Amino acid sequence: MDDRNESVIQALREQGYEVHESVMSTEGMIYGVRSKQDSAWVKGGDELGDLAAGRITLAEIAVRQRGQKPTPEAQV
Repeated sequence: MDDRNESVIQALREQGYEVHESVMSTEGMIYGVRSKQDSAWVKGGDELGDLAAGRITLAEIAVRQRGQKPTPEAQV
């Protein structure tokens, strides 16, 4: 995990989100994020930053993912 994502994850945790898992996907690193109402796989970088900044909600990310969810690559 790079420093930018690490600081954004810390900001999300301070806002009450739980970041429970991270995996490499076909689209880069993704993070499992939960709130009291919603959960979704959130792409590292801009999408994670947008969530922390309040520019997008976890519910909006979850709706967007239906049908286009990045798939974690097989761990060998």
